[in-house]
Amino acid sequence: MAEMLNAAVGAGNAAVGAGLTCWDRSANYRRYIKSLGDNLIALESKMADLRCAYDNANRLVSTAEEGEGWIRTPITDGWLQKVETHRKEVEEILVKGKEMMGMTCLCGLCFSNCRARYKQSKLANEKRAEIEKTLGQGGNFKVKEDVAYEPADLILKRSIAALRHKTSELYDVFQTVKQRVKQDEGKHLVPTPEVGGWLERAQLLLEKEVQKILGQWTHEMEKGFQGVGGDSRSQSQRNSASYYQLSKHVEEKRVTVEEELRKASSFTVFTYKPANLILMKSLEALRRKTSELHDVFENVKQRVKLEEGKHLVRTHDVGGWLERVQLLLEKEVREILEQGAQEMEKGVQGVGRDSLSVSKELHIIL
Repeated sequence: MAEMLNAAVGAGNAAVGAGLTCWDRSANYRRYIKSLGDNLIALESKMADLRCAYDNANRLVSTAEEGEGWIRTPITDGWLQKVETHRKEVEEILVKGKEMMGMTCLCGLCFSNCRARYKQSKLANEKRAEIEKTLGQGGNFKVKEDVAYEPADLILKRSIAALRHKTSELYDVFQTVKQRVKQDEGKHLVPTPEVGGWLERAQLLLEKEVQKILGQWTHEMEKGFQGVGGDSRSQSQRNSASYYQLSKHVEEKRVTVEEELRKASSFTVFTYKPANLILMKSLEALRRKTSELHDVFENVKQRVKLEEGKHLVRTHDVGGWLERVQLLLEKEVREILEQGAQEMEKGVQGVGRDSLSVSKELHIIL
């Protein structure tokens, strides 16, 4: 009798243990079944956030494409398509899930079709996680440069516009300098070597080099539109490698034009009397040497400053040299350059003192 009782107790304990194990293992299953409503609400909320991110990104794309003529990036296009797919799938999940929410049995005391409810709840939770990931990716789209790029044809068009603008400036300056020289030549004056060389270089730029670039651009544009109606060129046509290459050449030529404009802005003397040639060359040499001396001065001064930070002091010779060069650069050379420029102007007017005396002062410093 005792043995039978023990056996019954053992069997009961085994059954209870098996039941508890089964209960524990089904906890996740039961949690999904009970939380279907919460998962649907969470999914709907995340989808609303994703729709806002989509609208913002789409607005940036529209501004870039319609307003600027840019092209959306493949990453942006893929993200927008992914959101559209999410939107359709979420709509189906929500419709089916809400239908299941109303399906119960035993007067609402239990859920009908627990397996289907479990699958739908798990699907909603997994879809919410996917949307969170997509939402995070959409956070990278803040400005138009994040969603689109400027194609090669627009880069080339912008570069050409900049080149034309600078070329127009160069043409005006060229005509002004040319007219100034022509007027002085009537007074038996000749252009300085710098001005004469600049006029030749500027004329070559204006009449040949820039025109060649513009001709290449026109040819590329005509070639790009062959067989294409309106402005319906494909992305590959708009991003032609030849456009990128030509844009680089255009930009290089624009920099060259700007450099010539900079040189022209530095001219203070345009012509001279042949007798002033020695003075003019001396002034040129002084400017070159002054520039070299300034670079050396800055390097030495920086070296001394660094060593003073290590509690070191400059030597007497270095200190004296720095003082002498600073005085030379800030006062003496500047005064002689100003005096030399004045002598050149007086020479142009034919009332200046002997320019050789100024040249001698320059040679002393050099």
